Formats: sequence, structure tokens, C-alpha cells
Amino acid sequence: MLWQLKKIWLINRKETKVFDDYCKVIANHTPEQEAEDIKAIALEINQEVAQKQKSVIMIELMSIVMADGTISAHEEMVSKAIGKSLNVSDNDQALIKDYVLGQQQGEFENDAVLSIDSSSSYSGKGRHLYRDDLDGVIVILYLASTDSFFFKYVGHTDVYLNSVPQKPGNINALAIGSLIRWGHADPVYYGDILSVFKKIDSSTRTSFEAINISYKFKNGRLGLREVNVNEESGNLIALMGASGAGKSTLLHVLNGNHRMEKC
Repeated sequence: MLWQLKKIWLINRKETKVFDDYCKVIANHTPEQEAEDIKAIALEINQEVAQKQKSVIMIELMSIVMADGTISAHEEMVSKAIGKSLNVSDNDQALIKDYVLGQQQGEFENDAVLSIDSSSSYSGKGRHLYRDDLDGVIVILYLASTDSFFFKYVGHTDVYLNSVPQKPGNINALAIGSLIRWGHADPVYYGDILSVFKKIDSSTRTSFEAINISYKFKNGRLGLREVNVNEESGNLIALMGASGAGKSTLLHVLNGNHRMEKC
């Protein structure tokens, strides 16, 4: 596992030759020397990257170690030592381990995990979003300590993250503004995910609903036709369209500046 940590760190810095030389040096290191190596590498990482990037490194490391679906006692011991050296908490390490190993819906039952699937009768202990036509499950891990989101998909649908096709089982950091889509289903926006984990408060939320809005200008030209709006407080809404599409007209009707009349 030690050489894997060094590999992640050096390849990210594009120093592959240094990595090759390092592998030759540590080939016969004792456990004591291995512990010192961990501290040395972690010290170098701690000096150069923020805690959020350390979470990414830990995810990458665990993904490599548990690629075969298991983790040996020695690997777990070393991974905990690495996590401690990188200031990754025991709780976050446990979340990462379960997240990497999970391969189906029932294995992601945690309040720090959001499952997105086509089950309309979800009864698990974690968080859930429903979307049509998804064969499998998209799983979002939230590490509150670093305010980081991670994406993983297990299934057979062609899923795209920011227009990039995703290989099932791969884990990626979820950047601000990310978009997840597949087929003709409604996309999953970063804001959708954020709102699941970060509710404004526990009080009753305000809902806004407008049904079949239509509007004609004084000259008889149709401005709006059967527009429907249904949202609740806490969500950021963007109104987009070409010039003359009716954006301002819709806002004027919604706020009462234009009186809606039957068309």
C-alpha cells in the first residue's frame, strides 16, 4: 500500500521516474521502516495540499487497494496509519471504506450517502432521490469534515458526469456545478444534491406553485402559454432562454406586475 500512496502523490505531480526509483528503494523495507516512510510521505503531502485534497488522495488509495473487493489485515492497518498521518478522521476512513466496497443499494445505508435510483418506494436509512430509467444506482458520498462530494455509479445505464461517460464502479470528486444525466430522464444538478444534504432548517418550507400560466400582450400577441412552475424555498432557480423567449414576461406575471388574462 505504501508504494500505491507514493504513486498517487508522484503521478499527480508528474514525477513518474521518481516513483520508479522509490519502488526499488522500499522493496525490502521492514515494518518499522514502512511506518517511517508513511510519516515522511504524509508530511510532504500535508505541506502541499489542503485537507479537501487529502480526502481525494484517500479515496484514490482505497479504490486501488480494494479493487478486488477485499482488504487484508495488513492493508487495513497501513491504511489507518496513512489516514491518521493525513489527518483523515476514523469516521471519514470508515465512510470511505464502506463507500468504495459497496456494490449494490443495500450497502449504502448511511446518512452521509445519497442514493439516486428508479425506486419509488425507497425505505433505506440513507438519503434518496428518485429518477426515471436508471438501471442501477448512483451513490453520492458527502464528507462533512471537508465539505466534499464524491460520485459513484453501479449499473448498466450510460451515465454522464459533466458530459463525460462514467465507467461503473469508478469514483470521482463531484465539483461545484456538476451535472449528472442519462437517457431522457431529468438530469441531477449539483443544487439537487446540495439541497438534500444541506437543508436550511427544520421548519416548514415555503412552496411556490403556478399552474397553466398564459398571457397575451395588449396587441393580442401571445406571451406565455400554459407555463407551470413548482418549487420550494432553499433552491436556486435559473430562468434561461433566448432574447424574446418570455423570461421577463413570466417574472412580471409571477410577481403580479402583469395581470394574467384568459387566452
